[in-house]
Amino acid sequence: MNISETARAYLSEPGADGMSLYQHLYRTFLYLAENNFSDPYASFETASQEVKASYGLSKSGGSFGELSDEKIEAFIKKCELLALQPTPTIPETLPLLKQEKVITELIDTFSLARSVGKGLMNEEVLSLTLSMKKFVRFHDVNQVRFVGKIFTSINPYYILEVKPKEQGEAFEKPAPIKPGETKPPVPKEDPGIGCNKFVYYVSTELTGEWIKLPHTTPQLIQAARGYLSFFTGELEKNLSPSFPGLEKDFLRAQLSRIVHATTVCPSDSLIEVEIEEEEEEDEDEEKITDPDYEQNPDFEGFEIPEGFDDPETMNDEDGPMVNITHARMEILPQGRCFFYATKYKEPDEDEEEEEDVIEPEEEEPEEGKEIFTPCSQDEGIKGDPAWCMRVCQSQSTSSPVVVTSNLWNGAFAVVHGSNTLNCYIGWGQKAQKVAFCPAPLPAMTKMTWLPSEEKDPTVREEQDYEDALRERAEKEIDSEEEEEED
Repeated sequence: MNISETARAYLSEPGADGMSLYQHLYRTFLYLAENNFSDPYASFETASQEVKASYGLSKSGGSFGELSDEKIEAFIKKCELLALQPTPTIPETLPLLKQEKVITELIDTFSLARSVGKGLMNEEVLSLTLSMKKFVRFHDVNQVRFVGKIFTSINPYYILEVKPKEQGEAFEKPAPIKPGETKPPVPKEDPGIGCNKFVYYVSTELTGEWIKLPHTTPQLIQAARGYLSFFTGELEKNLSPSFPGLEKDFLRAQLSRIVHATTVCPSDSLIEVEIEEEEEEDEDEEKITDPDYEQNPDFEGFEIPEGFDDPETMNDEDGPMVNITHARMEILPQGRCFFYATKYKEPDEDEEEEEDVIEPEEEEPEEGKEIFTPCSQDEGIKGDPAWCMRVCQSQSTSSPVVVTSNLWNGAFAVVHGSNTLNCYIGWGQKAQKVAFCPAPLPAMTKMTWLPSEEKDPTVREEQDYEDALRERAEKEIDSEEEEEED
C-alpha cells in the first residue's frame, strides 16, 4: 500500500457520528462550488460549519443523501477532466469577468429552478458549470444560454444556445424566375435571423466536446412536424426515408420549434436594443432585421396575478396568462419566421408582347404571432389549455411562479421578481392531438376441418413393421446380386 492509499484509508475512517473526513471534504467542496463564493479560501471554514449543520437534516431526508466511494471517485474524475483546460487556441477569448458572469447566472438560474422542484441534479449542475466555463474560453461569443436536456436511448443531449460575435455570411437566394416556371425551394433564413438567429451546440457527455449543429431549413422544419421518432444519441445516424436528413438535422429542427414556442417572459420585462443602421450597398434588396432584446431597467418585477389557481379562467382574455408573453417569434407554416415570396423577372421592354402572357401568382403572405403575444392566445390540445401556472408559496406575493407547457411536455419557465428562467427537459416530442392506438389484431379464421385422434400402434405391431421393412430390404439386395451374376 503506497502513501496515497494509506492517507485515503486514514481519511475515510468514520468518526463517532458515522461521517469520515474524506466525505466531509467532498461535501464542503461541492457546497463551495454550488454557491460560487467569491473567496473560497476565506469561506472554507464557514462552508464547513454549514455542511456539518446539515448532517442532521440528511438523516431525515436532506439534500445530501448517501455517498458511496464509487460515486465520489467517479465525480472527482469528472471534475478533473473538466479542470484540465489547455491554453485556448483562438486569438480573442471571452474576458474573465464575462466568464464569471456566465457561470454565476447559470448557478443562480438552477438555484431558482431547484427552489420550485425543477432543473437538474446537483452533480449535473456542477459538471455543466465547469463544462460551460471551458466552452466560453474556447469560443468567441456574446451570449450563452443553457437551453435544456433531451433524453435519448443512450446518453442525453445537453444543449447550449449561443450568439456568436460574427454571424457569418448570408445564404445564397434563388434567382428570379419567369411566370409559369417551377418555383424554387424556399431558402433558409440567414444567420442571425429567425430560426437561425442563434447557434446551437450539443454534447452527450459533459466532460467531452460541444458539437455545433448546422443551421436549419424550412424543408426540415416542415418535415419535422410530420415526423415522430425518439432520439438515439447518434448525431450522424440516418433516419427513415420520410425525413430528409440525419438525426442532427432533426434535432436542430426540433430545437427551433421548442425554443420559439416555449420561450416566454413577463409582459414589459424586455425592451428592444437600439442598433445603428448601416448603409446598404444593394438598395434594391430588402434587408430583414431581427432585433435583439434586453432586460427592461424600469421593470419592477412580476407580481402574482389574481385567479392563478382557477384553471377555467386562467387562459381567458383577462386571465393570469395575459401577463406572460412569448419572447420569440412564431414559426410560420412555411418553415420560416419571416415569410419569403417568390421573386419573378420583370419583362424586357425590347421584347414584343405575346398574346398569352402568364401572370405571376400573387402569394398571400403568411402571418404569425408577433413577439410579446400573450400566451393566453395559444391554442390548447385535447381540451386542455396550452399553459398552466402554479405558485409555489401562495401566502407570499413575491413567490416564484412556474409556467409549464402542455404542448411541449418538459418545457417550463420560472418567474421570480425580475428573473426569468426558460428550460426544456424532455424527450423532444410535441404532444399529439390523437393518442397513439395500435392497429387491432385480425379476426381469427374458422377451422375448415376438425382433427381426429389416432390410436398409437402396440409394441407387437411396431416389431412386425420393422421385420417387414428388413425382409423387403434383404429381398432387394438379393435381387441386385442375381442381376450382377447374370
